[in-house]
Amino acid sequence: DAITACPCNQDPDKDGCYRCVYQYRLGRSMNLVSRDRGREVLTELVASLGQLEKVATISDIFINPNFDSVLESRFIESLRRMGGSAGLPPVKLVQDIVNGKSGYVLEVAGQRYRIEPQCNLGLTDGVVVASKPDFVIWPWSSASPRRPIAVFCDGWAYHQNSTREDGLKRSALVASGKFWVWSVTHEDVKAALAGSAGMDLDSPLVTLNRHDGNNAPPSLPRAVPGAFSQQAVMQLLTWLASPPGTVSATDAAVSHLQRNALWLGYLMVAPNLEDLVQAKSAMTAWMQQLPLWMQGPGNSHVPSVARKDSEPAVVSWWPLASANGVVDGLSCPGIVVLDDAAATDDEQRHLYWRRWLQLFNTLQTLPGMVMTTVSGIGAGDCELLSPISGHVSVTIGPAEVSVMAREWLEVLDLTVDRLRPGLRRLAASNAKPPTAGYELADQRGIVIADAELAWLADHVVVLTFEQADLADAWSKSGWRVFVLDEGAQTVGGQAWEEVVSAIFGVSVGGQGENK
Repeated sequence: DAITACPCNQDPDKDGCYRCVYQYRLGRSMNLVSRDRGREVLTELVASLGQLEKVATISDIFINPNFDSVLESRFIESLRRMGGSAGLPPVKLVQDIVNGKSGYVLEVAGQRYRIEPQCNLGLTDGVVVASKPDFVIWPWSSASPRRPIAVFCDGWAYHQNSTREDGLKRSALVASGKFWVWSVTHEDVKAALAGSAGMDLDSPLVTLNRHDGNNAPPSLPRAVPGAFSQQAVMQLLTWLASPPGTVSATDAAVSHLQRNALWLGYLMVAPNLEDLVQAKSAMTAWMQQLPLWMQGPGNSHVPSVARKDSEPAVVSWWPLASANGVVDGLSCPGIVVLDDAAATDDEQRHLYWRRWLQLFNTLQTLPGMVMTTVSGIGAGDCELLSPISGHVSVTIGPAEVSVMAREWLEVLDLTVDRLRPGLRRLAASNAKPPTAGYELADQRGIVIADAELAWLADHVVVLTFEQADLADAWSKSGWRVFVLDEGAQTVGGQAWEEVVSAIFGVSVGGQGENK
């Protein structure tokens, strides 16, 4: 009222006076004081008086311009609210600047972390598929043996249309060997805000199992009590509250999740001949669609397949060594696969999606496990997701790596879906990135041919099956030409990326690793 009723409002040349906003001690900074700006700010505040909420301290007020959704802000609040509940230690959470943006410092049970919102991760971070998690929880010490955790806050309304991409991005983060991922849904956050630790989903130990485990050898570690029974925020805070151990030791929290995952895998191993026939048939059907690195590891593993008609499906190779108590250092290639084309009602699809996220939170700790969808398998998304191929080995300087990463991301963005798995394998093997959609012009500057992919310095082009009639024009101009077969996966029956990589002296191999 003092500002709006001040007589200086009648003078068009004045933007304040000593009656309303000026103070004599601010004489040197008078040009920074504005009556009109003050009126705008106060008007907005007064209009919001009815929405005020009482809080104990200023640190309880969460204002972050980097949030993309209400669920993200509610997730941060749920971390604080869940602290001290259900046996968890209290959580201290304060705003701070993390990697140049507004973030948080979290402390629980003496363990400290930095929480960075909206963090872009890609090839320069060793991740072959770029993504932007809602949060990355970084250990306070850069020397900590604990991996950072990429958190995704998922609402069904948006993510029901991006399941394939979501699975690929999260699997790539885990396959890098540098990050864990954690998926949190609206239902998890709602439960956490209410201080409830429980999970409303049925345990996969009873929905996917083929037997009850009563005949398991005594040396096989059982699941940790309460496995798969807690909502995701509770599980995450339990993980963060536990000490990471020494540099040489496996993270104790990861070991617990591995025990849970291996026990579930054991319950999906066929207990009798009839079940074994069905499991092998299902395993064969899935393996025909999966890359070489996911095929049978030999006599050291047995098929582990969720019982018939389970959704989501879980198919993996269960390591026999774990029956003798071995947990660390095991390889368990497999898939947690959601049927994203299932003709079910929306409520059922939502339920299956939540189960899919819940399962991978735990199963990601088994090396070789991939989160994917039926359409993702058909598109070859699993090709690059070997835990070995996830490491992008480079022998060039950091600046060059950054440039190469940007170039590869641009190519992946511009090219057709069918070629992306092969391009990702080339990127992982440090091949030079091509130019997408390159055009060949004659001496008059008239375009006479185009190519899907072109390596300009090497005069190499890859043509789609539909561009086969342009091969002569490229050849006559001195280019080496490879024409894709009709399915766009091979050249002359051999994987096209293997043919091209041989020219550059690199090998994508069976697992996409350098040789």
